[in-house]
Amino acid sequence: MRQNADLSAASALQRMSGMSVVDNRYVFVRGLGERYSNTTLNGAMIPSTETERRVVSLDMFPAGLLDHVWVVKSYTPDRPAESAGGLVEIVPSRLPNRPMFNLSFEAGANGLTTGESVLDYSGSGTDWLAYDDGRRALPGTIPSQRVIRGGIFTPELGYSRQELEQFAESFENIWEPEAADGRPNAAWSAVYGNRWGGFGLLASLNVRQRAQRRDEIQNYYRVEGSSLTPFSEYEYDAYEVKASRTGLLNLGYQFSPAHRVSLQGFSTSSGARETRRFEGFNADAGLNLRNTRLLWLEESLSSGQLTGEHFVPGLSNSRIE
Repeated sequence: MRQNADLSAASALQRMSGMSVVDNRYVFVRGLGERYSNTTLNGAMIPSTETERRVVSLDMFPAGLLDHVWVVKSYTPDRPAESAGGLVEIVPSRLPNRPMFNLSFEAGANGLTTGESVLDYSGSGTDWLAYDDGRRALPGTIPSQRVIRGGIFTPELGYSRQELEQFAESFENIWEPEAADGRPNAAWSAVYGNRWGGFGLLASLNVRQRAQRRDEIQNYYRVEGSSLTPFSEYEYDAYEVKASRTGLLNLGYQFSPAHRVSLQGFSTSSGARETRRFEGFNADAGLNLRNTRLLWLEESLSSGQLTGEHFVPGLSNSRIE
């Protein structure tokens, strides 16, 4: 992979026969969909990195961090049996024998988004790292306990109008989108490794950002007799910036050529900032409507694995993992 200047596991698998790479991220074996493919990292199943989809974004694994990638297209006793299409096995590099550092960067543009006028809103300064720095957090004046509404017979419960007004005024005054220029797509990754005697370290960080604008007109019709009658027409304009951050850490210690242990950590986060405006004539209400939504969705996933490898010559040259 390093000899072919591949940036990630996804770009490396594009050259393999029987592999389909979708959106430069998702890899399917033998043309079958996400339902029939699985991905493992050092033998452990990787949970889906996308909500409501069974996929793993392989562009978050830099090629410089990988020792090799196996693609298994048939069943074997030592592998999971739930991959009808195939299994992608990712094996990180072992502890390096000498210092290493690799930095890569890529950029892209979308003719319908990059540099075009879009609707956006002021988020936090760390949105590009797929997490909010606290700007969207609830104000300190908002009670943490459950709100109990007062009733006819319990008017003393709940909060007064003055308190509710104070709660509303404590939120940051960001309610309307503003005009902005569409951002380009960008990604960068860094890999570092070193060894000090029997102890070794291998770490990587991958950050990616994609922007997309959707602009369309939605028409609604009614069936009257044998014909369709226009009912409502809406203009739909949405702009979304997706960011992802992935970190891999491998710590290991080699007691001897026959015995080694390692601790591997994996963390991935994704954040999506969307601005959407939906406006037009609604025939039921008999007037023009405008609906605006400012959305921030943040998700994260972390896992750890402690492994060991021991070679025992006195036990018929057995290897214990």
